[in-house]
Amino acid sequence: MGSRRRAPPRRASVHPVWAVSHAAQSLLLGATLYSFTVIRHGVIPDIRDVLPIIAGVADLDGTNVDGTGAARLVASVADAEPENVHIGQRLRIDWYDVRDGVAIPILRIAE
Repeated sequence: MGSRRRAPPRRASVHPVWAVSHAAQSLLLGATLYSFTVIRHGVIPDIRDVLPIIAGVADLDGTNVDGTGAARLVASVADAEPENVHIGQRLRIDWYDVRDGVAIPILRIAE
């Protein structure tokens, strides 16, 4: 089980639970690259054939509704060369099928 402690200590929400609208949100299709790192050295032998890997942190469109900051997604930036990736770049969210019934989000450079 995970810890319920927060560092630094703070309230879990600035809004009382009953004051927040829980309306369904539409599927997010876009994002902006907030940060990234390029992984060039494979510690695990199985990934050495797919290096370099670009691990990105993206601000998701439409999630900064109350001005406290956008929700972020950490995912691989697929089909991109490291020299063509930069902070502030527009991305789209796609899905990688791991196996039948299991998919993970990936990021692709928006065209």
